[in-house]
Amino acid sequence: LRSSLLTATRGTAIIDAVFDSYREKIPGDIQSRDKGSLLAFEDGTITSFGLENAQDRGKLFVKAGDETYKNMIVGIHQRPGDL
Repeated sequence: LRSSLLTATRGTAIIDAVFDSYREKIPGDIQSRDKGSLLAFEDGTITSFGLENAQDRGKLFVKAGDETYKNMIVGIHQRPGDL
């Protein structure tokens, strides 16, 4: 709802929220993920050397020459248990 409202009003809507309560604990086990995110190590320009090493870890969203910032998501880690 929040995203749709901000999109429809081009970010000009004012939203207010009030905390009501915590939900009851969810019964059973919570499913874990076997895929994770690949993050940029620091600010800068992506190099082909860095991409070559990161491609072994998963699918990348970026290409050489793209600008990145620290902790930017640059790909999806696809092998379970590797990180």
